[in-house]
Amino acid sequence: MVLDASGTIVLANRAARRMFSIGSAELGRHLREAELSYRPADLRTLVERVQRERRPVTVYDVPWPGGDGVRALDIIVAPLDGQGGLVLSFVDASRYQQLRTELESSRRELETAYDELQSTVEELETTNEEFQSTNEELETTNQKLHSTNEELETINNELRDRSTEVTELNQFLESILGSLQSAVVVLGTEMEVRALNRQAEDLWGLRGDEVLNQHFLNLDIGFPVGRPRAPIRGLLAGRSDHEQVSSPAINRRGRRIECTVGLSQLLGSLTPRGVILVMDTVPLDQAPAPGTDSETEPAELSAGDGAG
Repeated sequence: MVLDASGTIVLANRAARRMFSIGSAELGRHLREAELSYRPADLRTLVERVQRERRPVTVYDVPWPGGDGVRALDIIVAPLDGQGGLVLSFVDASRYQQLRTELESSRRELETAYDELQSTVEELETTNEEFQSTNEELETTNQKLHSTNEELETINNELRDRSTEVTELNQFLESILGSLQSAVVVLGTEMEVRALNRQAEDLWGLRGDEVLNQHFLNLDIGFPVGRPRAPIRGLLAGRSDHEQVSSPAINRRGRRIECTVGLSQLLGSLTPRGVILVMDTVPLDQAPAPGTDSETEPAELSAGDGAG
């Protein structure tokens, strides 16, 4: 869950909404107005401390009743650099006490991802300003057209459309949060490339403006793009929410690598709106890639799988 500098709740992911019964009405409210400000712990005191000291604070083993018994939660409150906002993470540690070390490592990785969240928050603020401007224009229009019910109804419909666009944008921005240390490619519902980060461009020799909206299976890169086709379709169909595929590949420098691709659903209104591919690599050897000597390039590394 993300708070802005004033303590207002601006974002909450699906897990947080389910655990604390956060509805759309809670977003935009100050934390102290929400029940979770004092259950499962005194979050107000933790938030004030982090706002004052600007460093993360963790509270371990906070009891929280659930459907399968009492859970033990680790609550992490961390600052967002440059904005004065905060991120609150609630980790269910009841079954993973023995993995405390790994959870601490994950927390450090999350802190790295806050830099990307910083950019997302700035874009959200810009969108909110545009939405506020739209509201002001609507108020002026209503004053001019107060005697015409049909025209007023049309304007209200346009406002509802604007609200839907803002909601979808918030869900999209929330879904693409991830570690920038890995190559990341975001696909839409038709497997078209919606976004990719700098690491993905550098890994495969792509240019973002050239591959946007292209079908992923048609990309000409050193990874067998047909391999994750079935997992991607399973994620889009809602049969699973996370998959993993590994394969030998060749990076843009012609080096052999082992590429592991983690695939996750990109959710919108609790339905799959696309797939996020997180690619991590390790070198296999220092031999030149097929095609740079007398070897023949393996068929599985070509892009011939096609968009079918």
